[in-house]
Amino acid sequence: LDFPNRYLQDEIEVRQELAEVIRKIQPDILFAPYWIDAHPDHIATSKICDAARFYGKLTKTEMQGRPFYVKRIYYYIASHLKLNFKPSFVMDISKVMEMKIESIRCYESQFGPSPEGHQLFEWVLNSNRYWGNIIGAEFAEPFISKEEVGIKDIEAL
Repeated sequence: LDFPNRYLQDEIEVRQELAEVIRKIQPDILFAPYWIDAHPDHIATSKICDAARFYGKLTKTEMQGRPFYVKRIYYYIASHLKLNFKPSFVMDISKVMEMKIESIRCYESQFGPSPEGHQLFEWVLNSNRYWGNIIGAEFAEPFISKEEVGIKDIEAL
């Protein structure tokens, strides 16, 4: 999707465009920014994701694709606020931490062509190291859910 950086708005057309992608891909899980933030794009994206999840299941619409409802939506923390929050669950990401950092480096609109030395990387590493320490892993990612999170196997905990 080609939405403008720093000008994203929660509008019907944007919701429908994302809902059409959801209908096409049919993901089991949708990840969105935590809804409490100082960055207007993060707030808008969170609202758009919530709405698009709902719009995806609508039957009386001109949207492309068959109706589809994403089973779960989980919110990740990328906040510009200093928040104290209680995650719904914390996931060990030690095996993919390097991939996470490399994917962030690709986001040129945030860093320009040379992201090296940007303070965000240190913050991300420290934050994920903190959450890893909480669960006994090297790195971990906290997620929040507005709905209850169920498990099918106690050993999965």
